[in-house]
Amino acid sequence: MDSNRYRSLAAAGLVALLLVAAGTGCRPAASPQQVVETAVEEAQAGHLPGFLNQFDRESRIRLGMFWSLSTHYGYLRGYSLQHISTLQVTATREEAERAEVDVTDGDRKGTLMLTREDGEWKINLLANDGG
Repeated sequence: MDSNRYRSLAAAGLVALLLVAAGTGCRPAASPQQVVETAVEEAQAGHLPGFLNQFDRESRIRLGMFWSLSTHYGYLRGYSLQHISTLQVTATREEAERAEVDVTDGDRKGTLMLTREDGEWKINLLANDGG
């Protein structure tokens, strides 16, 4: 496989990770929907630290390691983050400490799980695994 195919697969894998797992800005994200929308905005801006800040600690560490290795070996480029920016929020369900945000990316659908971390909603990639 050529390197362009690896890059495309890595970018698609990152989008799939977000769909399957279902900001460092000044404004706190008050709702689960706002957290996801902020992640999308940070992705559109190509701002990795702001994007990662929307995830809980464990997810942030794992996603950051994935990103670092993928960019180090040339599978992703800095602009690859913008591939995630096409996610659209379609529904939100919120309970005391957990929330689900349904998202679409073209014809693909998925659910992102969010949990509270230090009183703020964060995307939790491991919530479906009991994490």
